[in-house]
Amino acid sequence: MYQLKKIFILFILFFCYSFLYAQNNIPIQTWRVHANYQSAQKILLTNSRAYVQVKNGLFYLPFDENLTYNLSKNDGLSEGIIAATGFDNQKNAILIAYQNGTLDWLKDGKIVVNTLIKDLSITQSKSINDIYFHQKKAYICTDFGVVIWDSERQMIVDTYQNLGIAGINLKINSATISKDSLVLATERGVMIGALSNNLKDFNQWKRFTNLNGISSNNTKKIVSFNGKIYAIQNNNLLYRYTHLDNNAWTTIALGTIPLENISQNQNFITINNQNQIVRAGLDEIFTTISNALFVDLQDAKSDMNGKIFAADSQNGLITNKNNVFEKYFPNSPANLPTQRIYFGNQQIAVSSGGFDANLTAKNQQLGFYIFDENGLWKNYNHYDALNAQTIPLMNDIVDIFYAETDKSWYFTSFADGVLVKKNDNTFTIFNTLTTGTSFRNDITGKLRITGVAGDRNGDIWFTQYQPNTNLPYLHVKRNNNTWQGFSSNQPESRQITDIFIDRNGFKWMKIATGGLWVFDDKTNRSRLLTVGAGNGGLPDNVVNSITQDKEGQIWIGTNRGVATLFNSGRIFDLNTNFFTPIFSTRPLLRSEIVTNITIDGGNRKWIGTKNGLWLFNADGTQNISYFNTENSPMFDNSIVDLALHAQTGELFILNEGGIVSYRTDATESTENFGDIKIFPNPVRPDYYGEVGISGLAENSFIKITDSAGRLFFETKANGGTTAWNLRDYQGTQAETGVYLIFATKTDGSQTLVGKIALVR
Repeated sequence: MYQLKKIFILFILFFCYSFLYAQNNIPIQTWRVHANYQSAQKILLTNSRAYVQVKNGLFYLPFDENLTYNLSKNDGLSEGIIAATGFDNQKNAILIAYQNGTLDWLKDGKIVVNTLIKDLSITQSKSINDIYFHQKKAYICTDFGVVIWDSERQMIVDTYQNLGIAGINLKINSATISKDSLVLATERGVMIGALSNNLKDFNQWKRFTNLNGISSNNTKKIVSFNGKIYAIQNNNLLYRYTHLDNNAWTTIALGTIPLENISQNQNFITINNQNQIVRAGLDEIFTTISNALFVDLQDAKSDMNGKIFAADSQNGLITNKNNVFEKYFPNSPANLPTQRIYFGNQQIAVSSGGFDANLTAKNQQLGFYIFDENGLWKNYNHYDALNAQTIPLMNDIVDIFYAETDKSWYFTSFADGVLVKKNDNTFTIFNTLTTGTSFRNDITGKLRITGVAGDRNGDIWFTQYQPNTNLPYLHVKRNNNTWQGFSSNQPESRQITDIFIDRNGFKWMKIATGGLWVFDDKTNRSRLLTVGAGNGGLPDNVVNSITQDKEGQIWIGTNRGVATLFNSGRIFDLNTNFFTPIFSTRPLLRSEIVTNITIDGGNRKWIGTKNGLWLFNADGTQNISYFNTENSPMFDNSIVDLALHAQTGELFILNEGGIVSYRTDATESTENFGDIKIFPNPVRPDYYGEVGISGLAENSFIKITDSAGRLFFETKANGGTTAWNLRDYQGTQAETGVYLIFATKTDGSQTLVGKIALVR
């Protein structure tokens, strides 16, 4: 039910990580988390820090510093998606509740993990909504009731369930203690119960209705302050109650905008709406506080000295601890909704909009994000001039491509055409008004461009989704800036959602209704591929990913596993079909929904599924690694997309909950040795990972010797990278000393690559 582990949040480790991060160079087989720190949701104040909960992470700001520090599963936290946090000031400890019900008790650099809520066998939702501490007990508010945590015993000691009228399930949003009673804010209003009664019994609770001056509607939050109880619902009214008011609530109108949250300490009650903070002291005289940084406030709290700490979904943590309001958040992608991730120009780009599984537009205007060569995220959108590069307004950015020919990024929109970003940060839009283009709006008036890819000639190809028209479904911008459109009488060609171009120049396109459409514009040949021998041999009609490996084979990921094609040049021959690789006597991942296949420098297959991430060898017959939320910091097991940084070998993993990355031991290679990098070097006593060696010639052989020339270890590169686990071929750990690295190309020529200094 619970376990004990350590959390490493020492400043020295943070600065080491920050250095690696700035260099965009983390050790092989290590992870980093790219949470959306700018989008702050909740504030937790302790004795010395402000903790900020975001959609998929946590960071903190010490009161006496101006630097922020991240906390994630990499630092020892149990999970990635946090639901609520609470602070026990008597124990100087933090309780973190995660979306799946797991609890972390953080105290003195250690974590006690409790999974009782997660493991409950109930049909109701186990979502955790809030945590309230009182006298070393936490009242954990959930969708199924109240769970009591005992800080002295570091465990759950009781639960109050089915508290609704007649014992039905009732969602609890917030809790507070007032005098001798527990007061709850619920989806059906406010209820109060004496702590001396059996509060497991729903009959022991008093419920307030309109007759008492407060509705029995959803109540967001409730607090106790200066002998009174205050609650907020879905309007602009603050509800106030005292035990002397004969069960009557009074209201205070605070502006015209619905209130979002309310908090209190011994000196202040603090309330926020979307763009204002209203605060009162013990005199209950409310003062309104406004600031240009208050754009979309989610939470606000005051410390004992009256300094304000606010969570804003656009400006992160906002505080006037230095007497003027300033914003704080670690570098990160601006927002969570994401569609596609792509590597180009030594950078990783992420799109933020698009369409759902039913081809319904998400109607998002969140722009895109780029992780640059310095290891920093740069955000591009239309709405946030303060924190991002301003771009033209584009709805639902979907696909991404970087063209080396004109040094430009291409972003497709499921509404407005194509946005082109030049390297000088200037922008162009391609739409129906573009001179010479073959684009035509569909019958809804939208220009829904779903995919983009480039061929070896420098031509840029675009697919258009328009199921109710015979207008061109495929467009090309030639390298001489002329345009051409392609139409088809085949109904499936009008519902294209993505495009991949192989080495033959053939266009492989995913069809929304199922199957693949293959087209050769040179000969005007086309073929529809579906399930069944003779029809294409797909394992399933839903194709989610298309790629080509280093041997020229086409690999596809479907809703029923993986399939591959040896000779893509003969795809228009009706006898040419996909086949399914066999792993462990069964079709490869046949029971998995495969969302993405990415090829690394060693021709290995990284396969993303709805159930985690797999690494297979070149032909899919050997499983090398498997990652999920149990053995990685991934936010969830559903992989949306993958992108591999070809030069560093860092694999960026797009989950539904956010982005993480993993440094693989393979990179793209060249025929000859390149810029050799050995990292870390020197190896210090506190390092127990693997040493990476990159810049090698393709698939070269590596020998590691001691300073006397005695062979210590040998291996083979994965593409242009290899790794050494600091042990010899018998598993004995290497001692302090200098080790020499020799690399041999496949033609037999040998090169001294470098030296590694090891300190134990």
